[in-house]
Amino acid sequence: MLDWNYQPFLSHYEMILFQSVIGQHRDYLYYPVSVARRHEIGTKYRYLCIAKKNHTDSGYDTFANIEIYQPLRGKPYPTRIHRIDFDCFYYHGLK
Repeated sequence: MLDWNYQPFLSHYEMILFQSVIGQHRDYLYYPVSVARRHEIGTKYRYLCIAKKNHTDSGYDTFANIEIYQPLRGKPYPTRIHRIDFDCFYYHGLK
């Protein structure tokens, strides 16, 4: 299996692709900070994002991995949105 190698920047195309596929999500606002890509039959993109809860004043942000598949022909679409939960690190041992 191939590893994902993240780049510390997004190209203009990668940012437009992300916004056109994810756009305004109803529960979270996603801010991509890094991207990895793999060329298979089409291109798979994996964006590392800061995820901010929509419609809330809580100061808790988290990270998310969002995968988008761009087929050779056709429209790109999301294949996975995975929240990276760090709560176990922050709250372990506080009880």
